[in-house]
Amino acid sequence: MSSLSVWLVNQFAIPPTGAGGTRHYTLAREMKSDDVHVVLVASSVNHLTQARRVTDNCPVVEVIDDVKFAWLPTPPSGRGTAGRLQSMGGFAINVWRERWAAGLEAPDVVVGSTPSPLAAYAALRLARRHRVPFVLEVRDIWPQSLLDLGNLRPTHPGVRVLSWIERQLYRHADRIITLLPAAAGHIDAVVPGAGEKVVWVPNGVDTRLALEETTLEPDSPLLLMYTGAHGVANDLDTVLDAAILLEREIEAGDVCFRLVGDGPEKARLVQRVEAERIQGVKFDDPVPKSAVHALLREAGGFLMVLADSPVFRWGVSPNKLFDYLLAARPVLFGVNTPVNPVAESSAGYSFASSDPSALAQAVRQLLTTDPAERAAMGARGRAYVSARHDMTLLARRFADVLREVVPTDDRP
Repeated sequence: MSSLSVWLVNQFAIPPTGAGGTRHYTLAREMKSDDVHVVLVASSVNHLTQARRVTDNCPVVEVIDDVKFAWLPTPPSGRGTAGRLQSMGGFAINVWRERWAAGLEAPDVVVGSTPSPLAAYAALRLARRHRVPFVLEVRDIWPQSLLDLGNLRPTHPGVRVLSWIERQLYRHADRIITLLPAAAGHIDAVVPGAGEKVVWVPNGVDTRLALEETTLEPDSPLLLMYTGAHGVANDLDTVLDAAILLEREIEAGDVCFRLVGDGPEKARLVQRVEAERIQGVKFDDPVPKSAVHALLREAGGFLMVLADSPVFRWGVSPNKLFDYLLAARPVLFGVNTPVNPVAESSAGYSFASSDPSALAQAVRQLLTTDPAERAAMGARGRAYVSARHDMTLLARRFADVLREVVPTDDRP
């Protein structure tokens, strides 16, 4: 099997020492065993914490645990949409300039991932410049996410530009990897025939990070933990509203919500808890990915919540959910989406999204669930994620897609 050189462009890629998703770090590490060698092209600024890896205005290539990162100077995203778009634009321009690539092996294939559609488009142009195949990874549906969550109209100039980019990406990709199980229908509707190029490679978890299963004392307070972004889509106001409802009927100290992470909505949420004197809610700073699984052991259950929005009709694949399942605790799942891993694995309880009463009822149900059954829920979740979302298996599937698009007759 010949060696494969891959440039993978994802503005938000990070190693486990940072806070956020480490999908591409783990894929890159695992694909080395298949002789696939990846350079992760990423922003010098962590989008969650705004911490910088590059102090000047020059790109830096760094090897972390045998995974190569090219850190590109990027404007900080700030808290608003304008700042986020400025950051995306600055990163995409630096990708296109390619000053970071000096001394790197030329790519056999370029991958562009859509946390930033502008970066994915820059990756497409890189592939054309180097005359190699382009693989698109669809993580977020742009610009539909802005229409569904940002209250923008289809006639908005920014939406028009992103719609054009979306069509170009679908049309010119040699293969489309999607994390969303039902996204092929949307892609085919935008560019007829493009759905035939779609391969589903969802998010997953490194199952080697699993810690020994532990049980909590039956009389311990029920600690329900959420980890991740605090943004509009994450719908954490529903958690606060549910906490208010539970205050009125559950003895103080019986249940506690612990929200770990950061994002544009966090300051407002903290102020709301203080102003309304909401009991049983605690906020914590984000932690590095390498520390997440030890943190999750402290919880008695987890919260998987997203706003009730049509943008999730193509499915979801959040990293946090698979971390939760691996931690072997029950999950309360409140997402309006056609694919529900918690229901499939009987690993917790589902409730209507953006419905505080429904979340409060799910909490009551978990409180009254026998401790042995809670443990069984956790065990079923761990077995499910180990069988279907182990990153070693997903890396092999990802590598297979990359090899399929590279002409073998032109390679040593």
